[in-house]
Amino acid sequence: MKRILVVDDQEEVRMVYTLLFCDEDVDVLEAEDGMVALEIVKSQPIDLVLSDCKMPRMSGIELMHEAQRVKPELPFVFVSANVNDDNLGSLEPFAVIPKPFNLGELKTTVHRALGDMEV
Repeated sequence: MKRILVVDDQEEVRMVYTLLFCDEDVDVLEAEDGMVALEIVKSQPIDLVLSDCKMPRMSGIELMHEAQRVKPELPFVFVSANVNDDNLGSLEPFAVIPKPFNLGELKTTVHRALGDMEV
């Protein structure tokens, strides 16, 4: 079973992500910010991080930077209206999906990042 960590400061958004994958062979963990998410990445096996970029305490971009020090091959998918090449710097997430997003596109992108589909 694949394990996804969804990171967003809005509980409703995390709930949408969790419901999107509830009928699949995917275990979804939730974190309300990057600090909590980083502790989960350090302590549990995670196959993918699905994250917003703009959050209190630690942004999604800061989370990716720190998480990939621990797990360099951990793929990130950002779903955000606040990400661009300028704030990504040298980081290369698997994908960036702008808000508002299409649920089908999000689901397909996540499965590709998990290696469940051909890219």
